[in-house]
Amino acid sequence: MPNGQGATQPRAEAACACRIGDPLTPAETGPTGWRAWQWTFAAACYGIAYAVLRQTTSQDEVVGAMGRMALLPVSLLVFLLALRVATGFTPRGHVRQAWLLFATAFALAFVGDASRFVLEGVLRMDPSYSLVVVPSLLYYPLAVIAFVRLSGRSTNRSERVRTFLDEFTVLTSVGVLLSHFVAMPRVRAGVADFSTLLHPVGDVAALLGVATLLLRRATCVPRGVAVAFAVATVLSLARSCLRPYLDGLGADGSKLLTDALWLASNVAYVAAAERQVAALGSDAQRLPAKANPEQRLHPLPYATSAMAYLVLVLECWTNRSTAPWDLAMAATAITVAVIARQLLAARDNARLSKERAELLGEARLSALVQHAADAIWILDPDGRIRWASPSTSRLLGIDPELLVGTPFAETFGAADRDWASSFLQRSMIPSPTPARGEGWLCPPGRDAVGRFEITLTNLADDPHVRGVVANLHDVTERARLQEELSHQAFHDALTGLPNRALLNDRVGHALSRALRAGRPMAVILVDLDHFKNVNDGLGHGAGDALLVQAARRMQDQLREVDTAARLGGDEFAVVAEGLSREQAVGLADRLCASLQIPFEVEGHTVSISASLGVTVASPGDTCETLLRNADTAMYAAKASGRAAVRVFEETMHVQARENLELQNELRADIERGRLRLDYQPIVGMESGEIVGVEALARWTHPVRGKIPPDRFIALAEATGLILPLGRLLLARALDEMKAARGQWPAGQAPILVLNVSARQLEDPEFVPTLRVELLRTGSDPAKLCLELTESLFMRRSDHVPERLEQLRKMGVLIGIDDFGTGYSSLSYLHTLPLDVLKVPREFTERLGTGDGGEVLAQSILALAAAMHLRTIGEGIETDEQLQALRRLGCEMGQGFFLSRPAPMPDLLASLRPAPVPPPPPPQPAATPGLRVIR
Repeated sequence: MPNGQGATQPRAEAACACRIGDPLTPAETGPTGWRAWQWTFAAACYGIAYAVLRQTTSQDEVVGAMGRMALLPVSLLVFLLALRVATGFTPRGHVRQAWLLFATAFALAFVGDASRFVLEGVLRMDPSYSLVVVPSLLYYPLAVIAFVRLSGRSTNRSERVRTFLDEFTVLTSVGVLLSHFVAMPRVRAGVADFSTLLHPVGDVAALLGVATLLLRRATCVPRGVAVAFAVATVLSLARSCLRPYLDGLGADGSKLLTDALWLASNVAYVAAAERQVAALGSDAQRLPAKANPEQRLHPLPYATSAMAYLVLVLECWTNRSTAPWDLAMAATAITVAVIARQLLAARDNARLSKERAELLGEARLSALVQHAADAIWILDPDGRIRWASPSTSRLLGIDPELLVGTPFAETFGAADRDWASSFLQRSMIPSPTPARGEGWLCPPGRDAVGRFEITLTNLADDPHVRGVVANLHDVTERARLQEELSHQAFHDALTGLPNRALLNDRVGHALSRALRAGRPMAVILVDLDHFKNVNDGLGHGAGDALLVQAARRMQDQLREVDTAARLGGDEFAVVAEGLSREQAVGLADRLCASLQIPFEVEGHTVSISASLGVTVASPGDTCETLLRNADTAMYAAKASGRAAVRVFEETMHVQARENLELQNELRADIERGRLRLDYQPIVGMESGEIVGVEALARWTHPVRGKIPPDRFIALAEATGLILPLGRLLLARALDEMKAARGQWPAGQAPILVLNVSARQLEDPEFVPTLRVELLRTGSDPAKLCLELTESLFMRRSDHVPERLEQLRKMGVLIGIDDFGTGYSSLSYLHTLPLDVLKVPREFTERLGTGDGGEVLAQSILALAAAMHLRTIGEGIETDEQLQALRRLGCEMGQGFFLSRPAPMPDLLASLRPAPVPPPPPPQPAATPGLRVIR
């Protein structure tokens, strides 16, 4: 008899998620408890009552026939339940179609059974060869079609082959048993009829349909429905085969047994239909039936093949004389099918292992993508974002789904969109290497989120991608650090102005634009005057604050197109484009004036000035020549007295080149010891005796001739050559004084006066070197006076008082020169260990002129007397000046009127007494000699 299969699961999943055996919760099913099985219980109870009644009643044929007619209500119940499932509950689709076929098949079966019972039991006719068997036989193809329709479809070729092999194994196993034990014995006995053979064949076909349903594991089919169909089909097959088999053996009670099997088969069909009713109402039934991809192996083909082999063994043991060739051939076919099935399973297992490995790799890749530090996008051929990884939300602060469909270029800031478009176009060109670039991302509706390094890989030919993969790596911090490093590399850390490296670059670009456009440009170098005094007096913190304020003042005077830079220390530069010579000078004057306004630094008012050099570009100039020319003009401004502006002239360059040559020649002559000393006597005003000699450096160049001391001494000071020059002159003066011992008229050597520069005193090796030279020559420190210029004290060096104190402890005398002409401060006379003070030449020259010079000289001499300092009048060139100093109380004098400077041998020769009567007194213009004061 037929059975019914329905669609099933109570809840719709993503894609045919319901399967055979999926559990049903009470909330998702129909009636629960015994009410879900009430018709099944009723049919079972009815069958049991029927069996008891048949067993206890008379075996009268009429009564027996009427008793068998009593089974028809159960068959009618099966039809009604199937019709109920098909029309009342099942939604449209494959499930409804299957159950309509079941209802039709059950109706035909009911008609055929009813007609057979009437003809056979009431009218006493043989129904085997009448048309009454036609409805019963039509049941089988309809049931098979319904089973196949309910089983669903499989799109996998391997799945179809595997199912076919399993179906072949089941069909062969059952068919050969049916043929061997039912059909062939009846054929050999000559009692086979059409109805007897067709019913078992039909039940085998129905069993094949049920096997298809079980093997395919169709989705949306509850396990209870499939199992009930299988039980009903097996019972029906057993009934069809058992009755002719028992009749052939002449067994009694075969009708009662076959009726019981028939009844049990219909009860199973009732259970299938009622189970389907209980599972109805789920949306999953609307989904197409598909094969379940899981649980590939099914025990059914193995169970049927094992049964066939078992029967073959038993038959071979029972009938040793006659070989069961039909069973052997069937066993061979089953073996081939099983082997083919195993080979296919092995291939599928390998494929599944590969798929599992791929799925594992995909899972790992998915996990990496989910937790990657970078964002990954897939762009379609039109340049729109097709997919964005979850990390996009963390990096950009936007839901990845919102970016889908957005053009790639529109995720960048406005300044980078054209670049992004061309960048994407470049990536579309086939290339073995990905395209790389950087840009600022600015998703729609958001501000700029950061700078990203982007790698575009064209995978349009990859079937899994079909687009461009964009990998976005956040480099905002790196870009910030690079920008900071670049700023630090090209900007001054203190003032924030461009440094020398960036200035050179901007001068080069400005010069190129100026020469190309025929427009002027100027470079101005600014050097703060006496800036070291601020550092020494107020500290480096105050000096830094002053530099910052000075830089701000200069920027206030400039246009936006101009550039101010700090070259180092207190030196600045300005690049001004489009300014003529006169306009550049005007700008320099404004800069100079702004820097002369007093600064407020750490609670102190500081006044400084600046020296500025201006140069204007001309054809053929380079960046180096412009900066060199401006530097030359700036040094010319310093040489002119500072706080001035000078424009570069070609003669300045000539002078600068000459100074460089002179510097090199001076260094060479110092190394060769070619400089010499002249000595000018210092006489006592009262006694007229020589009390001292001042050593004066002289340099005679082999080509240039005599170089004035003020020039080469200043050059040595500026270049640092003063240190080796000072050591050379000190050693030579001490050696020559040592050689002159015992040759002085009075028999006592005078005091040696030697000029010392500020840079010499700052040299830590000066005092140790002096001590070594004094010991080497055996000179008396008390006979050495080191003469310092007053400008030394403007340097505010902390080492000067320390050095002077060390010299005082050695016994060396300390004198100060040019007092009152420079940075005068009475505190130095009080705090420093001074012994001698010189009246400057500027004051001596004014004595006897009546313009107040005598008052100034008198003030200095009075101050020296109050400080207990010995005094020397310098630059005496007339008798009036000599008498005035003598009258004012000056102790010693020095000048051309008394004696000109001369080398030590000439000086000593002029002091020896003549063997003849003495010549007349030397005139001022005569050869060097000594005027004795009487």
